[in-house]
Amino acid sequence: MLKQGVRSAILISLLALGHALEVSPGSPCASRCLDKPAEGDPNNRDDSLTWNTDLSCFDWQYTQENGTDVGKKFADCQACMQASAYEDNEWRERDTGWFMFNNKGTIDWCLFGKFAEESNPNITDTFPYRQCNTACRNIQSASDFRIKSDPRGYEFCDHNGDYTTDPDECISCLYNTTGLTILGNILSTTREMCKTKPGKIFDYNHNVYTASRLQISSITSSSSASSTTAPSQSPVPNPSSESSADSGISKGAIAGIVLGALIGIIVVLVGILLMLKRAKKRRAATLKGEESGASDMPGSNPYNEMESQGKNDHPYQGGLYETDGHTSPVELSAGRATVELPSHLNRPGF
Repeated sequence: MLKQGVRSAILISLLALGHALEVSPGSPCASRCLDKPAEGDPNNRDDSLTWNTDLSCFDWQYTQENGTDVGKKFADCQACMQASAYEDNEWRERDTGWFMFNNKGTIDWCLFGKFAEESNPNITDTFPYRQCNTACRNIQSASDFRIKSDPRGYEFCDHNGDYTTDPDECISCLYNTTGLTILGNILSTTREMCKTKPGKIFDYNHNVYTASRLQISSITSSSSASSTTAPSQSPVPNPSSESSADSGISKGAIAGIVLGALIGIIVVLVGILLMLKRAKKRRAATLKGEESGASDMPGSNPYNEMESQGKNDHPYQGGLYETDGHTSPVELSAGRATVELPSHLNRPGF
């Protein structure tokens, strides 16, 4: 409890000092980022800390005529670090890294009411949240990922998604909502830094903090169908999906063509299989008919085999029992009794 009270007291005292933004120690941009350069030490890392009170969400807050001191200071400091190639020799801090950090903090705070340990309990009542939360929620986790523990790192770009493409719908919504164009520019710039991951030099010649959309190919392609002069008050769908559907064959049409081709191939294969099956059945039926016909033919019966071998093999044909009508006399044995033939047979001719 005591630690929390001390921490709160430190936070209040820091906020009371005025508005300052993170900048590299000894940077030529320090005079624009520190609240009171004459009193603060531009070489002291602790004299340039960014809090949620240093962040602005609406276009009018950045304008030189009617803007707030916080918004105008933010735009001036950030524009300096955007073009700066300064790197601190002792801590290896770079102005390009703090430029990205301050932009990330603006996105996190204005859209989601978070900035590391800082939070806005009334975020759901704010205008940016009501207008674009649905379109922007897919970058919420990445926007706050290690935002103060690794403020200049690019790990957030791949955290829970892809920060090079995931912000597209959110950018389109911000550009199509009155008063949030600069917030859209800030998000577009952060997305571009995830794509290029610059070191000391960020080659990016765009005026981020004016209420005009950035003319970047990856940005304009996703919002070219929207009017730059009269945006609506409510979120609109990303028109990039419509423009991509008009160029060439759509993915749906390609999928339909592929599916139709596969179905056609399957139908042909099924037809071939049916034809082969039918031919096989016909062949089997033919063979069966030939076998049944052969079983009924003479000669197949085992009882006719002897006849087919010739008459000399038949017990009733040829050989010993065949005569020509004349037989040779046979003398009876002496042991047999003499029998006289009947008289009617004992005459010539018999």
